Amino acid sequence: MRVSDAVAGGDRREILLALRQTVAEAIDGNPHPRDLSALVRAQVNINRELAELEAANASKTGVAPSLRELQDRAKNRAKKKGPRVLVL
Repeated sequence: MRVSDAVAGGDRREILLALRQTVAEAIDGNPHPRDLSALVRAQVNINRELAELEAANASKTGVAPSLRELQDRAKNRAKKKGPRVLVL
């Protein structure tokens, strides 16, 4: 899912998942060393927010998806949408 699509949908979790995927692709794209630090920091912060959101949802429902399940969902969404280009 593209970040702009997730934002248009308004679901915080979907926005975070789209951001995480976009940042991961930017990290994998061999960024300039000065940019890598900021990208990794963004990835850590996004993962922290996702974990907090999932924990809050788990307390409401009693069941939380694992990080692996979240990653698999993100990969499946990325495969469906095709490659994206991140311009930094």
